[in-house]
Amino acid sequence: MQLHMLTLQDSVFPLVREVRQVCSILFNEMKSKGISHDLVFGSSVQALGIKYVSVDKVRFGQVRLSSLQATIPID
Repeated sequence: MQLHMLTLQDSVFPLVREVRQVCSILFNEMKSKGISHDLVFGSSVQALGIKYVSVDKVRFGQVRLSSLQATIPID
């Protein structure tokens, strides 16, 4: 990959909502494979007052989705 070709578009968005939205993409696949899920945000998110993040939203979603997909067993 040529790094000079990579462009990132920072945006500010609610962290919890975005994580839930990204995770929901895989929840149906997990359910069909008999995998239970429980998305819980630890007390540190609330204690630190993290509500919004500033990051490239598309890249954030890709990384989250990729890491979750790596945990789902392939048939």
